[in-house]
Amino acid sequence: MRTIILIGFFFSFSSFYAQNKTSVLVSPTSEMNYSYEINSNKLELIQSSPRKHSFINLAGQVFTGSAVAVVFSILPTGLLVASVWGTERDISGPALGILAVSSYFFGAAVGVHWVAKAENKELSFWNTVGYSFIGGGVGVGLLAILSTQYTTIPGVGGTIAALCPIIGSMIYASFVSDWPQEVPKVSLYKKSMSHKDLIEQTQIFNLELVRIKL
Repeated sequence: MRTIILIGFFFSFSSFYAQNKTSVLVSPTSEMNYSYEINSNKLELIQSSPRKHSFINLAGQVFTGSAVAVVFSILPTGLLVASVWGTERDISGPALGILAVSSYFFGAAVGVHWVAKAENKELSFWNTVGYSFIGGGVGVGLLAILSTQYTTIPGVGGTIAALCPIIGSMIYASFVSDWPQEVPKVSLYKKSMSHKDLIEQTQIFNLELVRIKL
């Protein structure tokens, strides 16, 4: 009877140790999302990638979006200035103005998409362009309102209006767009474990209780 009680005690202690050891191995951190999958006696830890851009990436979106927008609008803006201040004026002025503004919006989307794509492979280019034009429309509306209140548009208002296409693109990239569904899987065991393997990995020590000699 004493032998049976001792065997039962060691088996219970080994099981408790194995459970604690497993929980330490798969304990998730607060900054990552995890789920668990058991398949053919193999425990897999699935780590989900964060669905947000890093601070560096967001700063890069602002800087690159602004720079590319200016570059794209240089040529049509130059042609517009030449048309307005030239000796010969024609109806190409309004068309060049629309082209300059549209080029700015499009360039903002290109810059934001280029940087944001590094962390979100599912980012749609044309949806980014669409949100840039939506933000640009908000900026144009803001300038229209300011022009009715001030003779000269304040610098802060003009800056906000200029950033609206970039902000629109960033809103899509960060909050609206789809994110990749593939997530890495980390297997705690390289192969399926038999009952014998589990006992050998979780036992603390061997104790010979009975030896029979013939």
